[in-house]
Amino acid sequence: MVSYLTVTCIAIFVIFPCDAYQMKEGLMRREVSPQGAFVQKGTSESGNKRTCSTTFAEALQAVTTPDHEFVCKDFLAFAHSGTLKSSLWVAFEMDPSEQRNNLGGRKSFSMDPMVDNEKETSVDETCFGPLAEEDSIRVFGEAGIALDRGHLAPSYAFTHNADAFTEAYRMSNVAPQAAKFNRYSWRITEEHLTDWTVANNEGLWVVVGVAYDNIEDPYTIPEVDGSAIPEYFWMAICSKTQGKSTAIYGRNLDENTPPGMESFIPLSTLMAKPWMQAIFPTGSNVFGSTDVCGESSTDMLSLGDHKDMDRRSDGLRVAVPSGDGTPCVATGQKVVLWHYFEGSGYDKMIAVKSFDDETVNLGTFQIKLAMNGGDWMPSGSSRLALPSNAELAPGGVLSWANGRGKTVPQLADYESSSIKMTGNDAVGLFECDVLVDVIGTPNLGDAWKTDKASARWTVQGGDTKDHELNRRPTTDGVHVACTDWDTTCKDLWEATDLPQ
Repeated sequence: MVSYLTVTCIAIFVIFPCDAYQMKEGLMRREVSPQGAFVQKGTSESGNKRTCSTTFAEALQAVTTPDHEFVCKDFLAFAHSGTLKSSLWVAFEMDPSEQRNNLGGRKSFSMDPMVDNEKETSVDETCFGPLAEEDSIRVFGEAGIALDRGHLAPSYAFTHNADAFTEAYRMSNVAPQAAKFNRYSWRITEEHLTDWTVANNEGLWVVVGVAYDNIEDPYTIPEVDGSAIPEYFWMAICSKTQGKSTAIYGRNLDENTPPGMESFIPLSTLMAKPWMQAIFPTGSNVFGSTDVCGESSTDMLSLGDHKDMDRRSDGLRVAVPSGDGTPCVATGQKVVLWHYFEGSGYDKMIAVKSFDDETVNLGTFQIKLAMNGGDWMPSGSSRLALPSNAELAPGGVLSWANGRGKTVPQLADYESSSIKMTGNDAVGLFECDVLVDVIGTPNLGDAWKTDKASARWTVQGGDTKDHELNRRPTTDGVHVACTDWDTTCKDLWEATDLPQ
């Protein structure tokens, strides 16, 4: 069992400069009560002071009772518990101008250079992945439980900037989270915040945390090899513009939608939970003592329906080939569509491969869908601009999956809600809006209305509906015949890696 206090992992949106702390480079120590002792680290990994706020982050750390070390970075501020080997909370802002540029994707986790790594859960700790049977039964009461490296500040909200993305993948921004929970309702909620920010052109402050039923008795805290296993994950969300807030929480169980995740609730309701009052004493405000977010009110912030926010935000996202807005100049390098996965539900994935002799920067390429036998969509959710930081070495393969899938997101390099073909939607690879490769048949016009199956592309052993298509290794051209593809029935890729 963990031998001391508890941990609360929180993500916060903050907008004022770290200079308000008057912190110098290096460490600044302040003596407070033993229960609330902390160390301040005032510099970010690159030495900048961007995220910390006098009225928000400082107020939050002042009421955070467990021992912690406060760290301020360019895009994150967090309080880390060395005793529990995890962060108590993580602070950041969501700005609509940044969220419109999110590209998706994943990268490897790494240890945080600003945290004592001996007091930080390691990347390969045994509390991640399938738990040993005895640990699974001891912590969750049943065998077969797997834990993810659950982001506190969601990584998707930080793909607009390479340095921000790196900060999001530090182990200081991770807590052990039940796999089904992390990959379904929690992930949808994270995406909902970005979609709402973009759709409404309005920033948010958010606090994401973890909690325990009996934090006062440290020997009852669930743990695996000394790393605390949270019993709850929760979010507190504020629109300073509207002066309103809301919240949501879920029990850390291996369920798609664990208890609590059914709907948003007033922040005051969340703060009244006994396990929350063990983190923030009764009467504390998450977003500052002046209650700029209406924390005590039951008139809560409305975040709308997540599907509606997804639809409204898609057309507002920036999908230009070059990050600085300059005209696109085609490279003419040889890149082709390589794999096509059209499985159950949201299990969809597209992969591309380079047949060029030089490294290819994919910033000039896009993937587009022609929905229901129609024309290529010029913008919105059926068009994906490939990230400018994505590169393909000769013979290299990169893949994009719909993040809501159950299986294929674990195989893909990137995630995007734009990957949503249903078998009668053509998929095109474009460079600078010029079609260079295609799967399926676009522009069927009225013929599709009378023969919907005609939009499918018949290939060796099947078609584009409910199948996995793999291009034959001998193929190195574009716009080739459908006979140059092999087919596997849907959902058979879950036990395999992508062929190269």
